[in-house]
Amino acid sequence: DVSSLHLPGEKISYSVLLAEDNIVNQLVFEEQLSLMGHKIEIVNNGAEALSAIKTKPYDLLFTDIHMPEMGGYELVKELRYFEEKNGLKPLPVVAVSANAMEGEKNRCLEAGMNDYISKPVDIDILAKLIVNVMGRERHVEGIQNHKEISSEQVADLSVLETLVGKDTKLHKKIVEDFLQQLPGYLYDIDSCVNNKNRESLKEIAHKFKSSAKVIGAKQLADINASLETLALDAEWHELHSFHKKLIENCRLVKEFLNSDFITPESEVSKPKAKRKTHSVDSVLLVDDDTLVLTVLDSVLTDLKVQHVYKAASGKKALEILDEKEDNIDLILCDLKMPEMDGIEFLRHLVTRKFNGPIALLSGEDKRILNTAKELAIVHDLNVISALEKPVSRISLAKLLLDCNSSRNEIRSYTRNTFTTDDVYLGFKRDEFCVYFQPKVDIKTCKLVGVEALVRWLHPQYKLIKPDQFIPLTEESDAINELTDIVLRKSLQQLAKWKKAGLDIKVSINIAADTLKHKIDLPEILEKYLQKFDLDPKSVVLEITESGVMRDMSKSLDTLVRLRLKGFVLSIDDFGTGYSTLKQLQEIPFGELKIDRVFVDSATKDSASYAIVEASILLGKKLNMSIVAEGVETKEDWDLLEKLGCNLIQGYYVAKPMPGEKIIPWLKTWETKNVDYSY
Repeated sequence: DVSSLHLPGEKISYSVLLAEDNIVNQLVFEEQLSLMGHKIEIVNNGAEALSAIKTKPYDLLFTDIHMPEMGGYELVKELRYFEEKNGLKPLPVVAVSANAMEGEKNRCLEAGMNDYISKPVDIDILAKLIVNVMGRERHVEGIQNHKEISSEQVADLSVLETLVGKDTKLHKKIVEDFLQQLPGYLYDIDSCVNNKNRESLKEIAHKFKSSAKVIGAKQLADINASLETLALDAEWHELHSFHKKLIENCRLVKEFLNSDFITPESEVSKPKAKRKTHSVDSVLLVDDDTLVLTVLDSVLTDLKVQHVYKAASGKKALEILDEKEDNIDLILCDLKMPEMDGIEFLRHLVTRKFNGPIALLSGEDKRILNTAKELAIVHDLNVISALEKPVSRISLAKLLLDCNSSRNEIRSYTRNTFTTDDVYLGFKRDEFCVYFQPKVDIKTCKLVGVEALVRWLHPQYKLIKPDQFIPLTEESDAINELTDIVLRKSLQQLAKWKKAGLDIKVSINIAADTLKHKIDLPEILEKYLQKFDLDPKSVVLEITESGVMRDMSKSLDTLVRLRLKGFVLSIDDFGTGYSTLKQLQEIPFGELKIDRVFVDSATKDSASYAIVEASILLGKKLNMSIVAEGVETKEDWDLLEKLGCNLIQGYYVAKPMPGEKIIPWLKTWETKNVDYSY
């Protein structure tokens, strides 16, 4: 009976439908809305959403803007027509988009939507938006766990919801485990202080800190962190002082947990059935903290991991690997453990040639965690993530999805192993093409250029990305032929855009070996410019920092001649090589491109932020235009704009696309984003 649809009624929770094609975003929304007490159903596109709405009532619809088959705008158009035709009350609709540019919200409202929210979605903003859209105030459960814990609080048990979900029976078990461990921690620390055993004190304080974080005992964690830091060099009277604070805080925590943590059987929620969104069946956990092992085990089991193997030491983990290595899909390993630490354990994995996905865990400084990750990657270990403790449920769920991708990439790469002969055959058959990724002005949002990115359209394996064939070409003269193909096709496309009235620049990557050995490169480029009637100022040549700096004397001749002929030179992947201020001054670069590895983490990591900030300041001092690549979120955009970056490139703007799709994309982009007041 269609007349009954969309009538929410008086409910404790809302029935929410999410139309979203990205599985990670699906997972995040599902977790956030579940924490608030809402019921959520998920579909993959607008067509599925419309079908669901016609057969079942919902209180609220969240829809992505861009989806396959039917996007958000078309969905709302069809929905409003259906409602009007059947005399139904309009279903509240909220648009969700990563493209949160000025004007997008107005466009959504004009299309018949009720509100707009940008990805990634903050849970507090989401909760307030639901209240506003639904037009009634209600208490929203579970949103405080994302707020910073007040210094006055003894323990914030809502942290447990973030870590393991809403199963209060499991919360109680974790708290009981913590209380059982508490006397042992105090005894061990007391013994270390009295016997002046600094090394053991440092290790126990670190472990105690980790357990305290799990139950949201921020003060207790902070005291242990201070003990850990001071253990090796502080005066003993200082350590005694912290020891007394620790005992007093433990008393408060114990009293709070025993008196305030009440979980009547009637309040215990049944674990919600979860869709299995990954193919990870077995995980090896390596951590000396039994409470952390309990929490991780519980969450992974709830996320439908079939086998969770727990090891309280690196030695025990190696024993498990001896028996189960072929069946281990993922290893989660803590860095700081007694006897055999995480780094030593990783060395054993290198010796074993373990190629499965690995995630590192640590309560240490994030820079140490990232350094350990880079060290492992250098040794060819497949490290897919580095997570700070305590690890949230959403982080673990995303890790399982990343593990899927990592394993698929390994299988794909193994299957599609090519030879130089395959590459030359691809040249002969004209299988190599060029895709273009837009670069826009950060202030005006106007398209100013594109980067040319080579792709291999293989008859059997379809679209092959450069990392599977570029190394092959660099080992032979094939790189020069590939460079010639990219130059010719890129400049030919630039001429077509010019003829169509689109005045932009094209950036083309030039390999270091090409610079050193192809001394006639300036003349080759000049011939192409004459053939296609182009200005050299419309061509940006991107040279990787590490490549040119390795043998600058051989490259400098070609670089200077290119600059004299009017080409713009860009230093690519800046910050990943080993350039010096003197070298940057000597080479006539006009553009500096900040590597995506720093851009991606600048909003979350202070070290990456400092590198991005310093790179921008350096580039400006040298009168260079600054480009940031790998921009994927509104937060990335806002930060780079604040720091003074000039140009933006990344999935937040657009993915790489064939040349003929640039102008249609541009029309859509300008409609939404370009400010013509500049």
